[in-house]
Amino acid sequence: MANDSYEEAIDALQQLLSEKADLRQVAGVKIDKITSELQSIAENKKSDLVERLKNGFIHFKQEKYEKNPDLFNELSKGQSPKFMVFACSDSRVCPSHTLDLQPGEAFMVRNIASMVPAYDKIRYSGTGAAIEYAVVHLKVQEIVVIGHSCCGGIKGLMSIPDDGSTSTEFIEDWVKICLPAKTKVKAESGDSEFGDQCTHCEKAAVNVSLGNLLTYPFVRESLEKKTLALKGGYYDFVKGSFELWGLDFGLSLYVSSE
Repeated sequence: MANDSYEEAIDALQQLLSEKADLRQVAGVKIDKITSELQSIAENKKSDLVERLKNGFIHFKQEKYEKNPDLFNELSKGQSPKFMVFACSDSRVCPSHTLDLQPGEAFMVRNIASMVPAYDKIRYSGTGAAIEYAVVHLKVQEIVVIGHSCCGGIKGLMSIPDDGSTSTEFIEDWVKICLPAKTKVKAESGDSEFGDQCTHCEKAAVNVSLGNLLTYPFVRESLEKKTLALKGGYYDFVKGSFELWGLDFGLSLYVSSE
């Protein structure tokens, strides 16, 4: 509606100036004034965002950094996290907040829909490098892949046409990593409403990622030595609940705030 009003105002101004050419000079002065005011508003908004970051760091430094000198002194010597966490880039589901993870506790990878691609030294070398570093060098004890409710990436996966065609530069190609999850959900819950299918797929995609982790030789080796374990997780921020399950997809630990 606002865009329509803007277009109508521009059209009306152009019509007026075409009929009243003598008003062009007056209109030019007023347009310059409006432009200046809009630029000032834009600069203030940008300044507000910068201030938000500055104030955020000041709060962190005063409330966390300066109150925990021993912790940060120890972290300056190196890191030895127990967890590697794959989480979604979604701004609503930061694992440091939802799981109360402290600096140094978790080596994190965040991407669209928390997905872990299968071993591929060329196409997904960035993810492979993160897993290798966490497992081989940091010796993490747990890799946790966490899905979540209302995931836009999973919705995108479930919305990909059956012919596999895409309309985005990167997103759809990325979420196709978990196409097996979509296939499973369609086969088992194809008659369900789309929202319910997405919820099922949010969890199924986690299991696909867990399976993909097994394609990394250093992950398999660590699992065989029992120095590493894999876990799947699901955070429902609508219900305020968190589920955690093992690679064998057996019994789940269910935690709820209710």
